Amino acid sequence: PKGRWIVAGGNDDRARVFDLDAGGKRLWQSPTLGKDIDGLSSCSDTRFAVRIYGGSMRVYRRSAPAAQSFRLQRTLPHSHAWMFGLTHDCQRLISDTLKYDDYRMYDATTGGLLTTVKPQGRFDRRGTRIRAGRLAYLDGRGQAVVLVVDGSAAGGSREVLRVAMPTTFGGRRIVQLWAVDDRTLLAEYCSSHSCVVRLHDPTGRARQQLEYDIRGSVWSATVPSAIDVSADGAFLAFFRDGLDMSVTRIQTGERHSLGSLRRTMSSTPMAVFSPFDPRLFAVAMRPGPNQVSLVRTRER
Repeated sequence: PKGRWIVAGGNDDRARVFDLDAGGKRLWQSPTLGKDIDGLSSCSDTRFAVRIYGGSMRVYRRSAPAAQSFRLQRTLPHSHAWMFGLTHDCQRLISDTLKYDDYRMYDATTGGLLTTVKPQGRFDRRGTRIRAGRLAYLDGRGQAVVLVVDGSAAGGSREVLRVAMPTTFGGRRIVQLWAVDDRTLLAEYCSSHSCVVRLHDPTGRARQQLEYDIRGSVWSATVPSAIDVSADGAFLAFFRDGLDMSVTRIQTGERHSLGSLRRTMSSTPMAVFSPFDPRLFAVAMRPGPNQVSLVRTRER
């Protein structure tokens, strides 16, 4: 409740919920799901979704208001695609597809397909996500489109912004685009030597810009970095395989390294900020494989 539980999953085919106030005690685990969990998304104290490799998306809900167990609420199809997520109000589940090359908006309770969106702009779908009830994509004509896709959008989606967004910047190509909140669009541009993260206002003007030296990373320049931004927009976590994970204070550019984190064939380090506490974030694969650490940023 209020960010005191954490859900985790991986290549042992199970999802688990842990209680942070009880020193990480495990409260619940799912039965075996058959294949690796390659994605997780939570939306409140009562629901979370898991993406199972090459199979399905499953929505779980707390069994009762005071229960410490969860029940399967809905199973939806998913086919080896990259992006999925629950909206913050738990009303919608969004995913992309490789077969149809589109985004699909589902009712998270009934499982019904509400609408589809077929973007024309091309970049790795790992560089998109659902945040603040919004989905952003490129339209293929040099513009970023932002849709509201939460329960407030009748029919599944509602366009709220269309703004010029270059696909290249300083010799780098765009690899990532998503809405941080209703006032900020994050775009990442990468080359073989560096990545630049730009935070744009609704007019398309870049308010902040952060550059990262990525020499030594084993990821191709077409692969988006593992990035998250704190709920208050003050901090940005950045990781690429082969490099240290870092946390940047966006306003000043001050950076703190979390050191080198080792990945495995089936698991990649990543940091996710708490939606309830902007100073708290979880780091997967730290201090080692199959572990999660909680880290708190310094006030100053």
